[in-house]
Amino acid sequence: MSKPPPPSDGEVWFDILPKPPRPFGEQTEADIAAWMDDCVVAAQAAFDAGNTHDKNALNALEWLWRPDTWPYGPNMRSRLQHIRGALFRRIDTLAAYKREDEANARIQQQRQANLELRRSKGWA
Repeated sequence: MSKPPPPSDGEVWFDILPKPPRPFGEQTEADIAAWMDDCVVAAQAAFDAGNTHDKNALNALEWLWRPDTWPYGPNMRSRLQHIRGALFRRIDTLAAYKREDEANARIQQQRQANLELRRSKGWA
């Protein structure tokens, strides 16, 4: 029996991401940047909770940036390229820190298991 196809990006992200501030024409770059940041936070929280069909904050930001999804028009889209880049870098950095923390936790568990084994065998 085949499993159903995954939902479209729109079906995933429209329910998870916060709605853009309105009216569209009256928002400043700072307002839109804050909204984009909120979207990244919401997408990552939903991914961590397992509610995004394996799509993470990077996928959400890519979807949000598509011309057919972006609500603020091409001029504001081009003016906010640097914000988009900063968000991508932040997501990458947080992913790297998470991997490092997980690796450090595994190392600490292995050291603890090794120490317990050495103690039980009289080597420590």
